[in-house]
Amino acid sequence: MANILVVDDELGIRDLLSEILNDEGHSVDLAENATQARSARAGNSYDLVLLDIWMPDTDGVSLLKEWATAGVLTMPVIMMSGHATIDTAVEATRIGAFSFLEKPITLQKLLKAVEQGLAREGGSMTRVAEKTGLERTHLYRKLRQLGVDLGRGKRG
Repeated sequence: MANILVVDDELGIRDLLSEILNDEGHSVDLAENATQARSARAGNSYDLVLLDIWMPDTDGVSLLKEWATAGVLTMPVIMMSGHATIDTAVEATRIGAFSFLEKPITLQKLLKAVEQGLAREGGSMTRVAEKTGLERTHLYRKLRQLGVDLGRGKRG
């Protein structure tokens, strides 16, 4: 159904979320920190990201801000935390997070948030256009790296 990236430093949570989302028919990639999330995000197109706030290398809010600043926040991001404050949740939402789930996450809340995030993703023409543009830019860069001249024809 959907391609989902789960970013959480806790193995048990990653495995549990992966199992639940796989059972719902989604394709799930896992990252245990921001470094792995950046790498996964650079190489794949996701329909939704579940992002933990507190991680050892870079916190989730900083990663969200990084994606927003770089213009690659093209999918709904659901923030997760067991220790976040209201201020942190508000900041994440202001930056562009779609939703916020407090740990421990109940099955019903997880499935509802994912369903709502995916419904938003599918219904947003702006997001579709952004994704298409980013994919075209990514393809163009890869072709240039391979030495393919796309020959931008000059008129005149």
